[in-house]
Amino acid sequence: MDKITFLTEMYCKVDDTLQQEPYKTVLERPGTKPVLKDSEIITLSIYQEFTSFVKEDDFWKFAKNFLKKEFPNLIDRSQYNRRKRDLWDIMNQIRVELLKDLLDLLQNKVSSC
Repeated sequence: MDKITFLTEMYCKVDDTLQQEPYKTVLERPGTKPVLKDSEIITLSIYQEFTSFVKEDDFWKFAKNFLKKEFPNLIDRSQYNRRKRDLWDIMNQIRVELLKDLLDLLQNKVSSC
């Protein structure tokens, strides 16, 4: 699977999940909506985990140079890191959801063989 397809699939899954309760209620905040959506931050963070970027700085340089088309509203690195830390609990829950989907997919493939 290529990078763009992976990012698109991941973003759709994350965004769909965040539209459901309890995430939807937890993520409602007063004020103006952020330029970079929570689902985009979570997608980027999970994507980093699937890549070979260990250092946050290296990944951020890559994102700024090669993912600008997919994420045109990238914010500065310190803002991204702050929001990423704020979303940590939700990201862990999303990881569990993704793992369940992956296990279901694998079980279906094994049972169809």
